[in-house]
Amino acid sequence: MCGILGHPRPRSTDWERALASLRFRGDDSVGTVCLQGCQLGVQRLAITDPAANQPLVFGEKPHRLAIAFNGNLAHPARWRARLAMGGHPCSTRNDAEIPLRLYEAEGLEGLLELEGGFAFGLFDEGRGRLLLARDSFGEKPLFLHGGDESLPHFASTPWACLLVGGEGAPELGPEDAGQFLRFGWVDWEQTSFGMGARELPRGEVWEFDHAGLRRREKLAAPPLSETEANGRGEEALDACLLRAVAGRTGGDRPLGLLLSGGLDSSTLAVALARLHKRTASFCLDFQGEAPESPRAARVAAHLGHPFFSRAIGPEALLAWEAGVRAAGRPLGDPSFLAAYEVARLAREEGVGILLSGEGGDEAFVGYGRQRATPWLQLGRTLLPRPLRSALAGLPLEGRGERLLRALGRDDPAEGYADLCAQAARPELERLLGVDLRARPKAFDQARHLPGDPTADPLLQASLTEERGYLPQDLCPKLDTATLMAGIEGRAPLLDRRLFALARRMRDTHPSEREGKGPLRAWLAPFLPRELRHGPKRGFGPPIARWLADRRYLDALLSDPFVQRHAPWNHRVSQSWLAELRRGHLARALPLFALGSLAHFLRLIKTLPHG
Repeated sequence: MCGILGHPRPRSTDWERALASLRFRGDDSVGTVCLQGCQLGVQRLAITDPAANQPLVFGEKPHRLAIAFNGNLAHPARWRARLAMGGHPCSTRNDAEIPLRLYEAEGLEGLLELEGGFAFGLFDEGRGRLLLARDSFGEKPLFLHGGDESLPHFASTPWACLLVGGEGAPELGPEDAGQFLRFGWVDWEQTSFGMGARELPRGEVWEFDHAGLRRREKLAAPPLSETEANGRGEEALDACLLRAVAGRTGGDRPLGLLLSGGLDSSTLAVALARLHKRTASFCLDFQGEAPESPRAARVAAHLGHPFFSRAIGPEALLAWEAGVRAAGRPLGDPSFLAAYEVARLAREEGVGILLSGEGGDEAFVGYGRQRATPWLQLGRTLLPRPLRSALAGLPLEGRGERLLRALGRDDPAEGYADLCAQAARPELERLLGVDLRARPKAFDQARHLPGDPTADPLLQASLTEERGYLPQDLCPKLDTATLMAGIEGRAPLLDRRLFALARRMRDTHPSEREGKGPLRAWLAPFLPRELRHGPKRGFGPPIARWLADRRYLDALLSDPFVQRHAPWNHRVSQSWLAELRRGHLARALPLFALGSLAHFLRLIKTLPHG
């Protein structure tokens, strides 16, 4: 894991400040290489082959190849063997060398079969070409700015991208604020959030020369093995899961597992045990709440994994601002705080690589809102529009309110956006003081859904999660939280073969469309029934109770700089806080998102305003 940076002609002060802002992503070494036409930099967290510093450079002037690489590749040993057989042996065990050698041997086409969690910039000095690539699920970030008529500059965070380009302070507008407050995330592939930098689309390789973008390719869909393609459901799933987990366990640092006791993390725990990898497992409890660690401890003990846990309280909010500064963007998911505390615990126990279960809900329909979509579509068909509109106006709170609001929508895409929302549009219009209905782009998550109304609603919902919540919330959360603790986070279930197989199983076995059925069946020989069934597990902190503590949010929202530059009505935000303290728990998530925006504004304060 690393922080990477690139610019065709950076000013030295901008370069140094941008590279320093990435230090949280790796402080084992820092390197810069100046080539004719491009400068690359890396803040490295050395997980494999610590002596192989980055950026890696091969060849002689003026025909050098250089790469700034972040993340890890799946099954790197197989790639090294393939390259050696083709006459391009690797001289290091650093994953960064693999795409460099593949490009040397096969050009851009050689990069299209890469799998894992990665992002990189590769510069071909002789041809004046810059290639930017990112993994299929968005596990690792990569932001770029410019590139219309020249080489772009790029970085691992939008903040570093802003710094290295020497741009002035961005302005946070009500449209971006509205989208973030409604969902807790924005689509950085579609918006720059006022910062100028957008995220490279997941699963793509872009090639630039000094005239701009010249070629854009998608990563190839990996082929299924014979067993995965033609085996019985459980047999194919077994082969696919073990291959996916085995491919993401390599490295020179000890391995750990984030184990909540839920199905996804328990699946990883079983797969690791079957691969004969005794893995330290880590869980978290929240003071004053029912503990989750006893169930996780039973899973670990049953499989022979060492187990560690700790309990945390509202003091975890002290890491909130540091997380926003590290990510270089607002973080709207309070479970980031829990992920960071678990990662800190793992680091204290000597772990350098922490596996996590992101992707299981998206692949195996684990969210209730996904499974609600076929029923909502049926309701839209059977119930007249006036009745649905009346039901949508009932004074409910929480999940019931979102379901009825979604039922009232004629457009299923906008209905699913209601299911995902943590604040209703009218409330946000009151907060932001603008008619957001006249700005649909601020809320347009419907672009994630196929427009065909006859399409499978469950598939629509799953694609929405895979293209929105997963890469824009879950992946940044794991990436930032683990790196802040000085370790690398990996999500082995983010595997394209596994997602393809899960979708095929839903299509051929309708009974498995109810969510997580295939995983429960797969776990049956290895865990007792009581450890395979029960409520959904996770690390969601009691954020309503924490934010009610006056030590944290009051001073933040009262900061004079925040009040001067924030696009929201401060009287309304204070009324939300008062409502939360009177027991209106639905205010908690929007208030956390609002606090993240305030921390983001304080980060902007460090740049001169024009």
